Amino acid sequence: MKKICFVGLYDEKNMGDPIIAECTEQLFRKNIPSLKCSHATLDFCMNHMPMALHRRIARKIYKFSKPRNRIDYGVYYEARRYFAGTLRDADAAVVVGGGLVKYKYQHFHEQLSALIKAAEDIGTDVYFNAVGVEGYDERDERCLLLKEHLNKQCVRRITVRDDIETLRNKYISPFSNITSKYVADPAVWSAEIYGIESDKESRKIGIGIARGKLFEDNDEKLSENEITSIYVETVKVLISRGEQVTLFTNGLGKDNEELFIVRNVLKKDGVDVDYLIPDSARQLIEIISGFRAIIATRLHSCIVAYSLGIPAVGMVWNDKLKLWGKNIGQQDSFVERRNLNSVILTERLYDAIKGGYDMSLRETFRNSIVEDIREVSQII
Repeated sequence: MKKICFVGLYDEKNMGDPIIAECTEQLFRKNIPSLKCSHATLDFCMNHMPMALHRRIARKIYKFSKPRNRIDYGVYYEARRYFAGTLRDADAAVVVGGGLVKYKYQHFHEQLSALIKAAEDIGTDVYFNAVGVEGYDERDERCLLLKEHLNKQCVRRITVRDDIETLRNKYISPFSNITSKYVADPAVWSAEIYGIESDKESRKIGIGIARGKLFEDNDEKLSENEITSIYVETVKVLISRGEQVTLFTNGLGKDNEELFIVRNVLKKDGVDVDYLIPDSARQLIEIISGFRAIIATRLHSCIVAYSLGIPAVGMVWNDKLKLWGKNIGQQDSFVERRNLNSVILTERLYDAIKGGYDMSLRETFRNSIVEDIREVSQII
């Protein structure tokens, strides 16, 4: 019996990440019928740890405290201790996917590095499944920490959902034996895995809201007030064209706060719109399945819509959305900063509804993750 420790963002309130984790695990189960699973979380925060561990982290963070662009060794050493325990009986560790190969925020550079080091220490192989690669800077020690660990011998395979060139040309050493491939995000199968179908009779348009500082935090010059105005004006344009509009989020608290800001601004202008906030991964898929089409800010709203066959327009705050659009043959449906306004978003929405998806490309694209997981299942 094979035992895999699946590593992901299981406790993340942005429901896109739990969807990735569930889809990855189920695709592996289809290929390894006797699979025994365990789970480790990359949501490595104090709220999930015993008080003694909480105190140790606090002491180490104080001892090793450094500027924002430096490595937090307190997180690294405690995460290494945690992963050493969770991986001990596993035949392999599979990082389920998501935007993880990055270093600017969320501590993933420290936690993934700690995971790899713990796996190396106990002799466990590591497989990265359909991860997102978000930038590289050889002057940033956080980035270099991640690069160093990604090239350790225990890392057997890294598949990428977006920027394969940066992974191959920047992160992976030319002398490395790591297998690297481009594959689809596993959430492209979310409709089938959760057993949810789209409502073919729906006339509702969904507007997926994200936190106001998301664009600024990703070096896009779009303020919180500007993004709120774009949401508000887009709703008004759609309603003026006779559309039923519902606001929704992927569940993240800060996104929910922005949703209520948008809703309150609309109310002051005499416009009352419905809203939906998911409490679970399944609920997010159910929410999106009830729309005719969506305009969304979060990538996994767009990926879930793709799985359901629902047209989606994305607001680009990060290259991963632009690359997603390119990969599915829908470049024009992913609108970059310079074109982000209510008129263009609405025009692109109607274009997406009229054009639909390239179904031949969709079949090939979705099967790329199935075929890769089948290969990995034979190796482990």
